[in-house]
Amino acid sequence: MPFTLFQAGNTLKSVNTDGGLSASLTLPTGVILNTNLTPRFARFKQYVIVVNTPSRPLSVDVNGVVRPLTPNPPSAAVVLSAGAAGTLSGTYLSLQTYKIFDALGNLISESDYGPVMAAAFAINAKKLNAAFAVSPDGTVTASQIYRTTTLGAVYFPWTLVNDNTTTSIENDISDAALGLIPGPELGTAPDLTLVAEFNGRVWGVSRSDVDALRYTTAGTMHGWSTLNTLLIPHVGSDGAGITALVPRRAALGVTRRNTFVQVTGSQRTNIQPVIVNGGENVGCVSQESVVVFK
Repeated sequence: MPFTLFQAGNTLKSVNTDGGLSASLTLPTGVILNTNLTPRFARFKQYVIVVNTPSRPLSVDVNGVVRPLTPNPPSAAVVLSAGAAGTLSGTYLSLQTYKIFDALGNLISESDYGPVMAAAFAINAKKLNAAFAVSPDGTVTASQIYRTTTLGAVYFPWTLVNDNTTTSIENDISDAALGLIPGPELGTAPDLTLVAEFNGRVWGVSRSDVDALRYTTAGTMHGWSTLNTLLIPHVGSDGAGITALVPRRAALGVTRRNTFVQVTGSQRTNIQPVIVNGGENVGCVSQESVVVFK
C-alpha cells in the first residue's frame, strides 16, 4: 500500500492515499531523531529508508513498523563444544549474525558477523554444540549461525534459530549438507547523511567519511561491506565532501561542490566514477537543491 513518510519534530508519521495521518510511529529502543538536521529518504522495494536525522539509519515498512536499517552485530563470539554422540569429526569455526524477518518469513535485514572465535574447536564422533548470545535489540527475530567445514576457512550457513531467546543449538549436520554457497558479504550500515536507491542497491555517504560513496550488496539494503566503498574524485578538496546523490536512469549522479560525476557498473570490479563536467567547476550545494524528474 502506498504511503508518504515525513518527520514532524522528533517523530515520524505517515499519510495514506486517503489522506489519513498516522499517530507518531514507534522508534526502535534508543533511537532518537535530530530536529536540527534535514531528514533524507530513499525507497527500497516496499521500504522507506530514513537517514541523517535518526541516531541510527532506519527502515519503515508499509504498516508503519520502524526498524534499524541493520541490527547491531553480536558482541561475543560463538562458543563451540562437544555435544552428544554423533557423526561429526573434525576441527571447526563458527560465526553468528542477527536477522530480522517479517510476519511472512521474508528477510528484512541481517547484521554484520559477530567476533571470530579465538581458536578452532575439534571433536571426534560427536554432535557439535554452539552457544551464543541473544540480541538486546527488540526488532531482531532470529540468529543465523554459520560454520566452516573441517579445517576450512569459509563460513557456510549452518543453522537458523527462529527466535531471539534460544542460546544454544546442537547437531551433527555433515560438511556436505552445508551446501555450496558461503555466507554473504555483510556489514553494519554507517551513520548515513545521504541515501539513494539505484540499480538494486542502496547507496549512501557516512557522516565520518564524506569523500567516500558506500553501497550495499546487490539486492539488499543491509549488506554494507566495507569493501563496497568508492572514493569520489577531488578527495579532501573541501570539508563538505559528497553533497548530493542523483539517481538517473542509467547512472547514479554524485556531486561535490566543484564536481559532478556519474557512477556506473554492476559489480565491485566495474563500479567506477566518471567525471561528466569538463571544467570540473560545476557541482551541487546540497541534496535539497536536487530534484529528479522521471
